Amino acid sequence: MNDRWEQLAPLTGVVFVALLVAGTLLIGSYDFLPPGDEIKSFYEDGTTTIRTGAYLILVSVAFFLGSWEVSAPACGSRKEQRADSQRWPSAVASQRESR
Repeated sequence: MNDRWEQLAPLTGVVFVALLVAGTLLIGSYDFLPPGDEIKSFYEDGTTTIRTGAYLILVSVAFFLGSWEVSAPACGSRKEQRADSQRWPSAVASQRESR
């Protein structure tokens, strides 16, 4: 079961982008600097559409965090990265001395 999740994990990024784009397109927008009445009617007439788009964007954030969680172990822990960075200068110095 764990292997299946590891295979599907990279798709979380794709799902994130798809939901984010769908939510943004669903919400839409009005023209640049329209009259106040037009802005008011945009939000009053499209409340269901705007809420649905906002919900899709919210769900996409969950998939983004899931993809982040999947990719984090591949980068290694901070402790490992720190240890590697401290070993690097000494490795370079010993290599120069051997020449």
